[in-house]
Amino acid sequence: MMPTRQVSISETEYGAPIKESYLSGMNKMSGTDSILEAFDSVSKEKWLSKIREDLRGKNIEETDWEFDDELTISPFVHADDIENSSTDIGYDPHWEIAEEFNVQDDADANHEVLEALAGGCEVIMLKVHALPDWSILLAGVNLGMIKTYVIPGTDEMTQALISSLDDFLQNLPDSVQQSDNSEVPVVHIRNDKSVIGGPAHLQLDKTVVEGLAKTIHEGIELITQPYDHDPVECVVEIGDAYFVEIARLRALRILWANSLVALGLNKPSLFVEGRFSNRDMTDDVHRNMIAAGSKALSAISGGVDRLIIAHSDANPTSFHRRISRNIHQILRYESKLDAIEDPVKGAYYIENMTRQLVEKAWLKLIELNT
Repeated sequence: MMPTRQVSISETEYGAPIKESYLSGMNKMSGTDSILEAFDSVSKEKWLSKIREDLRGKNIEETDWEFDDELTISPFVHADDIENSSTDIGYDPHWEIAEEFNVQDDADANHEVLEALAGGCEVIMLKVHALPDWSILLAGVNLGMIKTYVIPGTDEMTQALISSLDDFLQNLPDSVQQSDNSEVPVVHIRNDKSVIGGPAHLQLDKTVVEGLAKTIHEGIELITQPYDHDPVECVVEIGDAYFVEIARLRALRILWANSLVALGLNKPSLFVEGRFSNRDMTDDVHRNMIAAGSKALSAISGGVDRLIIAHSDANPTSFHRRISRNIHQILRYESKLDAIEDPVKGAYYIENMTRQLVEKAWLKLIELNT
């Protein structure tokens, strides 16, 4: 049983110090030290008083947003609400560009894979329904440079896939052989329950507080058993609640870090893979394209390590696949999001939401571990 421990979100100076640092930078750019001296600081109470006046008698609580029956969010968040607390998640802003392929024909799938790799894909995930001819399916793929996952169509296929892959890999020159001792397997095989020869796999469901608590609980049960993989891999379905998704991903990392501290551990770390849910797909291809952009932005802002952007059509063509990859490219190379660590840090609204999720999920986590 995990020892109970109050949520400990690392303390830092919020409010005035952040404001002073920001203003100092602005003053340096303008060369005027007194440019903002004419502006008075506004307390939360003064700010809320003005809001009530603008609402003309409407109860300010009526503007609150209740999400998932567990989270009440006020649209009016002040620096005082997050004073002396930080939800700094400290992660590498780079994310892996991944793509899934539904293998029906080995040659056709190989063409799609090579096209994706040429378009910037960094991780290929092959969903197979029968034993493929690996020499055709993986022709031209540098397995030493590209992460490759194979997802069996059924659990019963798993062992057969391992055997056939072993035979194929043994005949590859200068390849890293897949074995129990391989630190970096050439090809990972995984199903919905586990990753064979790779890091552990957890599924974060679509509920918020309950889903966070259950996922961390599963992770705790995993790492308190004999376990030698690092990191633990967690697959997260990205929904369309933009701000909640960002806060949920950030809360996930904080909860994991706090759990390690509570257990007296400093590893394993958490590797978060984001993917879109098919339940959010519509028949409108163009709507799906637009939605994919905002979902991807929330996933990356929340700190995923790998992202699979669903194609806008259930039967994707080369065009649909390219659009999905282009969203990655725009966010990475034009928006420069891979150069910004925790881009939403300091945003009062998201910081406050993150903290609420952490606190509520931690209490549920304690219940699960007692």
